[in-house]
Amino acid sequence: MTTLHGHVLVLDACTVINLAAAGKMDVVRMALGCEFRVVRTAYEEAELDPGSGLRHTNHLQPLVDAGVLVVVDLDDDEQALLVEVAAEVGDGEAATIAHALNVGGVLVTDDGLAAEVWRSRTDAHTLSTIELLRKSPVEATLGLDDLRVCTLQALMVGRMRAFQRDEAWLEALLLPEQLVSCRSLRSAVRERARSRLLQTDPAHRGTT
Repeated sequence: MTTLHGHVLVLDACTVINLAAAGKMDVVRMALGCEFRVVRTAYEEAELDPGSGLRHTNHLQPLVDAGVLVVVDLDDDEQALLVEVAAEVGDGEAATIAHALNVGGVLVTDDGLAAEVWRSRTDAHTLSTIELLRKSPVEATLGLDDLRVCTLQALMVGRMRAFQRDEAWLEALLLPEQLVSCRSLRSAVRERARSRLLQTDPAHRGTT
């Protein structure tokens, strides 16, 4: 899919968390010219603190109030589809898939199983969070420096998943010291970054 302009993008909980952590969800949505939707179940999951399991204090509400993120409830047809899909994935992912299928939307997820279930039911495209950030309109709108900051925030705060297909892009975008600090990345990526650091500054020897 070369352009997302005019499309409905249905985000799962992890994508909402990642884009909120990046801090520029409004700019990303505007750059892509699309609508960001989240089903209520996934929205509520995204509001939970991963450590305590307690709900955050409406930290996503400003995005909803501003129209950046649209929260939707499932209709009867989607509820029926949810029951089928929930046998394969969790409730939030199942509800997200059900709505995206029903409205002809684009599923945005970093969950490999959810993407597999999606592909088993439709030929429609699916995207990951990083694939959204990699879109050329996003870089053109944010600029390289802000894109770097947003991506780092998504990795560090949101614990965004990076697939191996994304690693070359990340290594070109982020500074070596930033890659080393991202514990959500594969150790091989961090080791390559550490080697680059040592070539330029031996003082980084022994850093983790």
